[in-house]
Amino acid sequence: AACSVLGGLRLSGQSVTTITDSEVDGRGHGVPAVTALDRSSGTLMNSIVTNSGEHGILMGDQASLHLKHNKIHNHAKCGVVLAGSSRGVLEGNQVEGCGFAGISITGEAQPVVQQNKVWANKRFNVVVSSRAAPLIKDNDIYRSHGYGVSCDGESSAKVTKNRIYENRFAGFKIGPAATAFVHGLSLIHISEPTRLLSISYAVFCLKKKKKKRYKIY
Repeated sequence: AACSVLGGLRLSGQSVTTITDSEVDGRGHGVPAVTALDRSSGTLMNSIVTNSGEHGILMGDQASLHLKHNKIHNHAKCGVVLAGSSRGVLEGNQVEGCGFAGISITGEAQPVVQQNKVWANKRFNVVVSSRAAPLIKDNDIYRSHGYGVSCDGESSAKVTKNRIYENRFAGFKIGPAATAFVHGLSLIHISEPTRLLSISYAVFCLKKKKKKRYKIY
């Protein structure tokens, strides 16, 4: 179906929904523009999701949406949140201009995040936390005011063939309890050094003791 929705859209139960070529405007309200809970599933494609006072899209419980070729922008907190045990797919979306993160993956969510452009989000472009285990593949992740990709909590992300560049603090950060399986990472066109901030390296400077010399008379 094609539609224009003001104020928000909610999917629940075991509903299966296909929405294409639509616009969902959160009108600045303090609820997500799109919420998918329980075991709801379906497709949101070629649409615009904008202007929520909360998150753009919240996928929780065991919901499984396929988000494809959407423009998701200008939300107060996150563009897309995947929580609970959700296993959605984010493919070919543009996610920008959100107040906290472009994409937040938390709980025990195991989504596939591929071929998206995620840029100019305030604190993180992509943040993975709790025990989430996403596949993050072939994305362009750039110009965050904070971090490009941040793996925190006890998460275990697979990060492969992404292009991460021009993020203010660091392109890729791994927290002390997180695990990241990284392959084919490109850190390019760096305006400030992209570095692994939370991997600590200890450097010890050992001062060599001078041997005492004694004069014998």
